[in-house]
Amino acid sequence: NPQPTPPAIDEDSTTNPTLRVAASTFFGGPAGETGTLRFHTAQLVDPSMGALGIDSEGQLVFQPAPNFFGLVQVRASAVDETGEISGIEVIRLRVNSVNDAPSALLPILTT
Repeated sequence: NPQPTPPAIDEDSTTNPTLRVAASTFFGGPAGETGTLRFHTAQLVDPSMGALGIDSEGQLVFQPAPNFFGLVQVRASAVDETGEISGIEVIRLRVNSVNDAPSALLPILTT
């Protein structure tokens, strides 16, 4: 099955963006099935890309490292309300680049 377009978040080091994603975005049963899915496990393929966790509602929570942008790969599994755990899938999240405000260093004057 082709993966949907990755959920996206804009990188902006001044606001520390956080992306929350429901397990149903990536995992799902047969058409018409109405179960509740939660992330069961989640691990960044490259931990230097940010911080990853699962919140109390079973959503994936990702906060990118400062000034990081690009695709993030996560190894994850989901669990349904019956306790059935999916296989591990590699899912992708996208962190969009944001044009940060310019900054300048003032020269140091010595006398």
